[in-house]
Amino acid sequence: MRRALLLLLVLLAACGRKGPPLPPLREVPETTTDLVASQEENEVVLRWSYPALTRSGQPLRDLEAVEVWRTEVPPGQEKSLEGPQAVELKRQLILGRGKQVARLSGKALEAATRGSTL
Repeated sequence: MRRALLLLLVLLAACGRKGPPLPPLREVPETTTDLVASQEENEVVLRWSYPALTRSGQPLRDLEAVEVWRTEVPPGQEKSLEGPQAVELKRQLILGRGKQVARLSGKALEAATRGSTL
């Protein structure tokens, strides 16, 4: 009887919060607003500041990696990437029509960073 009571107490003490398990939260940075592209010899160099907040408005903590994606934009639509066109471009990237052209993490990300600017 004592063992059963002790086992019951241990099991009850080990229970966590009630409810379904939740996936870990992903901290998605807010959208970059100061992206600048320049050509240096045969390369395109992208520069922008690190976002300070996540899309949910929380402070952005450690940034693990930066990914650069590319997709084709039909001629004549380059300057109209607002509203429905921007939504369509994001949809194309999500559906796999975009191509990841760079991923910086760890030492490579540190080497590419100048203060709060990449």
